[in-house]
Amino acid sequence: LPQVSQGFVPISDDAEAELVAWEAYAPGAAAGATPIATYDADKSLADVDADLELYPKLAGGFWVTLDTKGAGILASVFVQNAGEGTGTLAFDKLPTEQTLAGAAYNAETGEFASSYRGWNQGYTLEGWYEDPECTTKVTTNKNMTKDITLYANWVARSDTPYTVMHLIEGADGLAGQGTFEVYGYRCRGHAHGGVGPQLF
Repeated sequence: LPQVSQGFVPISDDAEAELVAWEAYAPGAAAGATPIATYDADKSLADVDADLELYPKLAGGFWVTLDTKGAGILASVFVQNAGEGTGTLAFDKLPTEQTLAGAAYNAETGEFASSYRGWNQGYTLEGWYEDPECTTKVTTNKNMTKDITLYANWVARSDTPYTVMHLIEGADGLAGQGTFEVYGYRCRGHAHGGVGPQLF
């Protein structure tokens, strides 16, 4: 039900309320009745062969902001308030290099595709930490009483190819747009440091 969930705008007195599930009730069920089925808001609903009336389940809670240190944007993780202003961040809800790799990771063999160079290209996600300096690592479930930020720690890979180019700019043209000497080849330059096609 991901598309349904994304299009649903909850109305709640709790500013931190989040849609956590969809519930189904027996026909004519009274207020406060126990649902006969509950479906995760972020998963698909299969084998539906009849009309189905679902009701949103909202919950207050906390947000875990994932700071990738400039590597890209990851969605924040919602932690449901279990009561008395506390909640538990499940460790397995945090992204890993394996989950970030998606189809490039084979869970059966435990191997990445040979062409995979990291979600943050050239780096591997080592873990999540409670501080920007990455000294306090999150290794298990974490109790929460407020919104928090976790910080990614990246370790450089040794299998990422790269090319080093030495450019010598000639006297012609504007800065970054003249003729460059590149290992004996003359190439037409472009703005922002790009290199155009070989001139000869």
